[in-house]
Amino acid sequence: MIRRRLGQRGWVVMTAVAISIGAAACSPAPSPRTPAPTSLPTPTTAGLVIGGLERCSGIVFPSPQPFAAGTIVVLRGVEDADGELPTTVVATQVVGSGALFRFSLPPGQYVLVGHYSEPTSIAPWVQVTVNAAATTSENIPNRFA
Repeated sequence: MIRRRLGQRGWVVMTAVAISIGAAACSPAPSPRTPAPTSLPTPTTAGLVIGGLERCSGIVFPSPQPFAAGTIVVLRGVEDADGELPTTVVATQVVGSGALFRFSLPPGQYVLVGHYSEPTSIAPWVQVTVNAAATTSENIPNRFA
C-alpha cells in the first residue's frame, strides 16, 4: 500500500534515506581536532647524588668503616673565596647508621653538609657538581681525622 502511494521513485528515495541514516549511525564519531603542538620548554632532567656520611672516628678507622647516622643538608652553590658555604637549602635527608643518602637534584653545583646524629659541633661537607641524567657518587668525608 505504501508502495502505491509513493510510487517507484519515492520508494527508491525513501530506501536511500533509510540506508544513509543507518550507515551514519554505525560510523565512528569524528575525532576531535588535536591542536598543533606548541613549543614548550623541556623540563631540566635531574641528576642523582648518592653517598654516605663517613664516621667521625678520629685517626684510627675500624675496618670496614660503616657510614654514620645523621642529617644531610644540600645547599645550592659553592664555597666562596672566604671559605663561607652557601645558605640556600634545597633538600635534607636523615640517614641511619650504615645507610646511604640519595638526592635527585637539578643540574648545578651544590654543597652537601653532614650533621652527625651524635652530639658534636663537627659538620663535614663536600662540593658536588650534578649533571643532567647522571649519577654522582660522593661520600661526605671525615675531614677531621
